[in-house]
This record gives sequence, structure tokens and C-alpha cells, in this order.
Amino acid sequence: MKIKIIVDSSSGLLKNEAEALGWELMPLQSEIDGKTYQNGINMDIDKFEEIWRANRKVDALTFATPPGIAEEIVNKYINDYDKIIIYGISTELSSQVSNLKQLFANNEKIFVVDSKKLSYSLLRDVLLFEDAINEGISFEEAIKIFDIPHERLLLVPKYNDALVKGGRLSKS
Repeated sequence: MKIKIIVDSSSGLLKNEAEALGWELMPLQSEIDGKTYQNGINMDIDKFEEIWRANRKVDALTFATPPGIAEEIVNKYINDYDKIIIYGISTELSSQVSNLKQLFANNEKIFVVDSKKLSYSLLRDVLLFEDAINEGISFEEAIKIFDIPHERLLLVPKYNDALVKGGRLSKS
């Protein structure tokens, strides 16, 4: 079975890093002072930090991948792969997963992981999934890896005020 893996930019990967692993990157979006960026493509954490340090009062918002961009990414692979796995940012932080599930609900080739993770723990799941598939485990059994809580991850954001402005945290 030929499987394409797509992760979103909550994985912490840049597009070229995802491609080096044989995966594809689906960029979450940032809007900073009225300019829209695709995270992992024309915005990375260093660039965000540079903008943030220059002006802490900068208007910054984050949002899910627009449907047109998501469809464009998936359509590049839909004819050449038996299954496409999309593993995005935790449903606790974004509407990304629910949007993608709705967008691709009628396509049996596409499996959107019901994510509760991001960053390292998301990457770990995908690597474990790939190992399982390479060992000959069936797709149906291998996707169960995404439901196993392997570890807990504590993230300490450098700028809580950025998360408050972006709607990810309340002021309290």
C-alpha cells in the first residue's frame, strides 16, 4: 500500500524538512500586521520571534489552512497514493482537524488523524506509524498508534501574550 503523509506546521517542521522525510507540509496561517504568512513556508519561528521582538504590540493572529490550499496539497497526491494521512494540530488548539475532516469526509483515501498533539509528540506518532507499516502491519492496525497516548508534553511558550492575542489562551 502506497501512503502519503501530510503534517501541518504545528509539527515544527519547515516544508523542506517534511519533504526530506518523504512527507508533505500543510501550512497553518499567521496574519501579522495585515500580512498573511504560511507557517513553515514563508514564516518560521525565528522570523516570528524577530517580528515579535521588534514590536510586542504587533497584531498577530493564527488560523487553519484555507480549504483551497488544503485541497491543492491533497490533489497533488490523490491519484498516486492508496491512502493519504493528514496529521494536524491538536483539536484543543485549532479547528484545523475538524475543517479537514469535513472537507475530505467523502474521500475514503484520506484519513485525518483526530489529533490531540503537536510538535515532537505528533512527529513521534508519524514515525511510529511509518515503522509499523514498514514492518508489514496493516493500515487499520497501524493507525491505532495515533490513539495511544505515548507521553505527555509540556510546552512553555516564550510569549504568552502572542497566544492571548491569537485567541489560543485567555487572559486569565
